[in-house]
Amino acid sequence: AEEIQKQEAEETKQEEQAGAKQLEESLDYAEDEKYLQLYLEDLKQVDMLSDTSLAFLLMNIVEDNDKNSLELLSQSFLGKVTEWITPYRGKGVLACDLVQEGNLAMLSYIGQKQWANNYEWKDKIKEGNTQDLLEVLHGIEKEVRELVEGSLEMMIDEQKEVAGRVLGKVNLVNDWAKRLRNELERKPTIQEVADKMGISPEQVTEAIRLSAEAIEDIDYVKTMPQADTKADVPNKPVGKISFQ
Repeated sequence: AEEIQKQEAEETKQEEQAGAKQLEESLDYAEDEKYLQLYLEDLKQVDMLSDTSLAFLLMNIVEDNDKNSLELLSQSFLGKVTEWITPYRGKGVLACDLVQEGNLAMLSYIGQKQWANNYEWKDKIKEGNTQDLLEVLHGIEKEVRELVEGSLEMMIDEQKEVAGRVLGKVNLVNDWAKRLRNELERKPTIQEVADKMGISPEQVTEAIRLSAEAIEDIDYVKTMPQADTKADVPNKPVGKISFQ
């Protein structure tokens, strides 16, 4: 039983790797790069503040609960997030999705002021000098980066797992379709494949859709133009942040 479990785990891992590879190859990275460059152009409109200026924003936030300072602090991390996603690109997730995920992770920490729960930092912000403020700022940046990178790693792992499940479902339907075509000496219908597999026609149709209509051994009417077989590129991330 243990040996069977190991074999099944290995097969699952191989499916995930194969699915992830297929997903990576299907994504339109060239178009994604265009969206990323447009986003970077938008970020150029955001005023860049020095570390010292950012450090003093912390005082405004902690002592006066200043929303404008909180917005400026959050915006200062947008450019950093685009740098932090670099090692995670080309792994089956589009850059614009990585940026969005990174921004959400950053905002959950900065925008919701989770950093203010660190009482040592809070004391330094209230009573410390400029050097103390800078140390807190750099500590916050380190925390944000770790949080962003953790979110990106989780996102890619989840995508690989989903891709593996998708590939397994598509391959199973495709194998049964080939087998049935050989038996019937013609392409089987969706209903015939479903009956043979003991599943619903809707599940067979879903597998066909997930394959981008690449399953050739089933008799069905294709609805997807070839130009649409590439993965859709979501809208580029929004650079404006507001806490009003």
